[in-house]
Amino acid sequence: MKKRLCRNFSCGKELPVHLTSAYHCNKECYKQAKKIRQKKVDDLIKAFRKGIYSNYKLFEELLPYSGRCIIDITEARVKGFDEHAYYGTLKDPSNNIWYTVGNYHFYIKDNTPSKLLTIYKK
Repeated sequence: MKKRLCRNFSCGKELPVHLTSAYHCNKECYKQAKKIRQKKVDDLIKAFRKGIYSNYKLFEELLPYSGRCIIDITEARVKGFDEHAYYGTLKDPSNNIWYTVGNYHFYIKDNTPSKLLTIYKK
């Protein structure tokens, strides 16, 4: 019969034969493994929220009122812009994909010598 080990990486003990459906040797191992899994997810969410927040602050600084603003992307990155921090997408009639951060939408124009960031607010 194949040996089964506790899924808590810091433990690694062999599970008793009578525990056929168990993944951890005791409740403490289960709690520790759960804490490690949750920390990974929490760190990911924390980084995502930080990117969204920095983008929102930058957009609010550049475009406090409704309208449109165009800025060089290298300048925006220096100010804290993260092009991967958004939570929605829209497609306009000319097939440009706009990304959403709060009540702001942005898209990056690649076909110019230097990339341009276009920000729009209703």
